[in-house]
Amino acid sequence: MTPTALQTLARPSSPRSKGPGLFGARLRGFLALALLTALAAPLARAEAPARSAAVRHALDAFATWDTDADGSLSLAELDSAIASPSVTGESAAAAVALRRLARNRQQPINAFTRESLVELAPSIRFEDTRDDGSRDDADPGATAAAAAASRSSLDRAFDAALRRIHDTPRELFTGPPTIERLRQGRLGSCFSLAPLIALTHARPEAVPALFAPAPDGSTITVTFGADNAVTITPLTDGEIALGADSGGTGLWAATYEKAVGELRRQSAAPGSAQASATPYAVVTRGGSAGTMLSVLTGHAIKRVSCRAWLPSSTATEAERAGKIAELRAELAAASAEGRLMTAGTSPRTRKVPALSQNHAFAVLGYDPATDLITFRDPHGQNFTPTGPAGLEHGYTIRAGRFEVPVAEAVYLMAGFAFQLPTRIEHRGYPANAPVTGP
Repeated sequence: MTPTALQTLARPSSPRSKGPGLFGARLRGFLALALLTALAAPLARAEAPARSAAVRHALDAFATWDTDADGSLSLAELDSAIASPSVTGESAAAAVALRRLARNRQQPINAFTRESLVELAPSIRFEDTRDDGSRDDADPGATAAAAAASRSSLDRAFDAALRRIHDTPRELFTGPPTIERLRQGRLGSCFSLAPLIALTHARPEAVPALFAPAPDGSTITVTFGADNAVTITPLTDGEIALGADSGGTGLWAATYEKAVGELRRQSAAPGSAQASATPYAVVTRGGSAGTMLSVLTGHAIKRVSCRAWLPSSTATEAERAGKIAELRAELAAASAEGRLMTAGTSPRTRKVPALSQNHAFAVLGYDPATDLITFRDPHGQNFTPTGPAGLEHGYTIRAGRFEVPVAEAVYLMAGFAFQLPTRIEHRGYPANAPVTGP
């Protein structure tokens, strides 16, 4: 029926109309209202968004995950669901998707109610190029924007988690460990992965020796340094979806992450929030790559700071010259001797396209002839600068590898950490370790 017909049907009678005319006007109004309601119902059904799989599975498991029965899912309760071997498949993917949604920087969430799961969760948007399943995208920002425009972040996070759960081999190693396809998961665990990447690059044969699975597969003991060991249970579906991706070479990187979290959890003060958290909840809180380098290798480290190049620095040119000479000497010696190195940015260092601040990197080597440092970002991303390579436009990155001249690296990095020949004995994780830093 056309709008003109509807208007005609709903038009009231003339004020002079009486008797049957008044009845006819009311009848026409009733019929018009009924017709509009009938036309609007299917339109509303078509426009109403279908409840996402993540929301459905979260609602189904809500009462089980809400362990204190307060009507909301806290982050700690989601962490417990992710760590539970009984939460599998789609339910595990839903828990991981909600945990990631809660940690988004644009609109962080402390807890979910049933109502917010339905109304709020599907509307939040955050970008993560890893959710599209691609490893070879030269323009990750465009991919993320296109995906975000077409589907909700919650749905994409759920699909990515479920894909990891279904596709990841469950063996600890399916072949020799390699860094070529290793990528950091959805955690703030770069501080732990940077030293592991450095070790895997320099001495891949040393990585399997870190792990000792029990004969029945019920536990895995991971040894840091000479004899600083911790025993953990195998990864759950949720932990596989959340942790580091070894690129089809097994669960070794994610298992290592969980062991780092458990080592820190056991070393926390009794009664503290960290002591009662899950291993993955602990490892996601970040830490010092230099400290972790010492824990992993069982060796002392030397730190070289780049604070002289911060915008707020009052260092003289002579002081900068001395510090950069020290950095070049340490880089050259460590590279020549095969000692491991890490580096890290901070919130105050120069922001460079495609590289995160407050983030840790493995240092794979240094070439004195070209004065270039080779870094490996745990994110494993690809990036092509839109202008000349450098601090302004960024650097060409392939599978996380990129090269930076020392004279520019001092603006990019907050500092470097170098493994020393001196052995050091750790028991647990050092209590006075900095939370951030190289």
